Amino acid sequence: MRGVYTAHEIIAALNPTAGDGIMTLVPPTDMCVEILSASVTNMDTDTAEQLDVGLYRITDTTNLAGNAITPEKHEVGDVAASATALGGGNAGMTTEPDGWGSEPIDRQGWNNLGGYRYDPIPEERPILSPGTATGIGLRLMTVPSAAFQASVQIVFREIGG
Repeated sequence: MRGVYTAHEIIAALNPTAGDGIMTLVPPTDMCVEILSASVTNMDTDTAEQLDVGLYRITDTTNLAGNAITPEKHEVGDVAASATALGGGNAGMTTEPDGWGSEPIDRQGWNNLGGYRYDPIPEERPILSPGTATGIGLRLMTVPSAAFQASVQIVFREIGG
């Protein structure tokens, strides 16, 4: 499908403080962004642990900072993604956004061996409006007992432009 991208980051030793963002996505000024899926998986630890992660709207991205991610396009002929994706790195976002929403779009307890997966049906997919200094992000709400290598991704579609 045209206009579909994956923002993906491998975090070598994920171990942020509780409530820290591990990936964010901010729409461009001239198009909407539809969230198709999100996931967090454990790549190297074989000890089971219950964790808590959530997908939240961000109401103010003014002070947001993190590792720049270049989203991968799904179609060879597509242009590069216009949305801004930032990863959290080992300890979470470099600078947290000013406005995490108070209620999650999705929040789940998950076993780190099984991973977290958010796959909304089309009617439930969040749409981010263009140019409003808002975004969406994955937050790890519990601190892992031991750092683990994590694969974090948000799959999205850009609409308009």
